[in-house]
Amino acid sequence: MPGLHSGNRWLARLAAAALVIIFCIVAITPAAATPASQSEPSTAEGYYARAMVHSDKAEHDEAIADFTRAIELDPEYAAAYMNRGLVYGAQEMYDEAIKDLDEAIRLDPEMDDVFYDRGYVFYLTSAFDAALADFNEAIKRNPSSGQAYVMRGLVYYMQSRLDEAVTDFEKAIRLDPKDDIAWGNLGNTNYLLGEFAKAFSEYETAIKLNPHSAFSYFGRGNIYYQRRQYDDAMNDYERAIKNDPSQARYFLGRGNVYYLRADYEAALKDLETALALDPMLADAYMSRAYVYYMAEDYQAALDDWEQYEKIAGSFPRQAEEYRTYARDALLERLLGKRLR
Repeated sequence: MPGLHSGNRWLARLAAAALVIIFCIVAITPAAATPASQSEPSTAEGYYARAMVHSDKAEHDEAIADFTRAIELDPEYAAAYMNRGLVYGAQEMYDEAIKDLDEAIRLDPEMDDVFYDRGYVFYLTSAFDAALADFNEAIKRNPSSGQAYVMRGLVYYMQSRLDEAVTDFEKAIRLDPKDDIAWGNLGNTNYLLGEFAKAFSEYETAIKLNPHSAFSYFGRGNIYYQRRQYDDAMNDYERAIKNDPSQARYFLGRGNVYYLRADYEAALKDLETALALDPMLADAYMSRAYVYYMAEDYQAALDDWEQYEKIAGSFPRQAEEYRTYARDALLERLLGKRLR
């Protein structure tokens, strides 16, 4: 599956799901916009203001402490609940984030951005039905929010509702033709729909808009790989890795090209990196099994094929012949040792 992507205005990027998603933030009131002073705040607004400064600096623990103090002084401070929830989200404390965002909605149902933010947290926890409901509400309240269309498109993508995902990504692009994230995700969706020429063009547009778009390089690299343009695929996989070395599939892609070049040592290194980043990446076990097979390390190959089958729940027919040969070759070796 091509890597999905989204963006973040003030929180640190969250690596999970290879997404870059933008959290919305409530506007700071004039009273809250004053710089944090050296003295301890005495009001809820003062703690809120200092918490926002900590948030901007990604000082999460300090931000939570100050938002909490603001809430203690003013238990109906909806914006403090909302922004504390966002900081919890940045720390991957999703249960706490949901509780705070729920409370913000209860206290101020007219606060529009909070539906987008809660939908995002639901998305990260794979609660796609709940995420969809929140993004629907976010779009209803703000039909010009391209970010909300992108996120709803990602939910549709994860639910395999690909035509609806295309519609939402295209809507986001109409709202902002320079949204490289929408272009890249449209490419991902058309790739799965088999619309490879469209996907290639959309990845190209995303890369022109953002030359550092790792997931768009990866998507275009997959199309080059499919076309057997392996040098071009290698170049794109390397660019993807350079821009985001945290994604296992990028190393898997490059490892597969190394394998086709018969550079098994480099392939093995990339595949091991991929599995260190994501031990549940079934395709990496399959690819590494072939590397071991070519090195005649049949036991290692069989172990990886077994791991692939455990994760994937099935085994491809085209690989069964190789697995059978590996078993037979290993048995022959064992029998040969016993007969000596």
